[in-house]
Amino acid sequence: MSPAVVSAATDSLTFAADLLNLGAAIPDSLELLLEWTNEQGQTLRTHAFTVPSPSNRQPIRLRFPFEPAATVGNHYISLTLDPLNKIAEWPAPFSEGNNMLALPGGSARLRFFVFAHSLTPLVPPPYGVLTRQPAALLASTSNPLDRTPRAYFFELDSAETFDSPLLQQAEVSSLGGIVRWNIPVPLQPDQTYFWRVSQDSIGAGDFAWQNSSFTYAPLRQENWLMRHFQQWDDSRFAFLNADTLSLAACICQPGFRYPRTHRPVSGYHPTRSSRQ
Repeated sequence: MSPAVVSAATDSLTFAADLLNLGAAIPDSLELLLEWTNEQGQTLRTHAFTVPSPSNRQPIRLRFPFEPAATVGNHYISLTLDPLNKIAEWPAPFSEGNNMLALPGGSARLRFFVFAHSLTPLVPPPYGVLTRQPAALLASTSNPLDRTPRAYFFELDSAETFDSPLLQQAEVSSLGGIVRWNIPVPLQPDQTYFWRVSQDSIGAGDFAWQNSSFTYAPLRQENWLMRHFQQWDDSRFAFLNADTLSLAACICQPGFRYPRTHRPVSGYHPTRSSRQ
């Protein structure tokens, strides 16, 4: 389901799933019922969709508006095909028992968390280049008019996994709008840093991290740079794979494998998030 972080400022949600037909392929349509419930089991909203009958496996995307009555906490989405049993299925009654959402682990409901506010990493921009110190990290809240001080959490590290000895963490109290954290340690030249920011909406360690990265390179003129292998993981590859063992990029087609030397990729596109 997208977006990955759902907050009170979210406009709409998109649910993606696969429909699977285990019987005859008959050109037709069928009804699908989406139900949104809260932690207490109360149904907040239902949405009815009509989708083409799948001949075998067919991906679908369902877009629906955010429910204003949704409060901060856990929420659930469930799907039911042919909710009124208009389509005769055989053998009865067993064939009617698989018309529900089936998730890995056997759950029939998708759980997601609604946050009071969401955060977007702002400065430095993704894959940006910093040339001066001291530096600061800036994030933008989804509700810039919020006048209630809230706790926001920052993390900075040289590893995307945020578990190296260089990890820096901070809690910042701020009103809505721009949230700022001044980096308390000197940055190392030609070092790529990963950072993330989140709000703990209910004070229980429920974080929805939003990630970004930048490189401190005081002698470079580029304002966009991908030089760390873990930054390549963000890219969408076409006929190209990132080799996690050799830290090289390889052109991968059936029967062929051409190794390429791992080199930094730079440019003048500070808002470009991936490079194919």
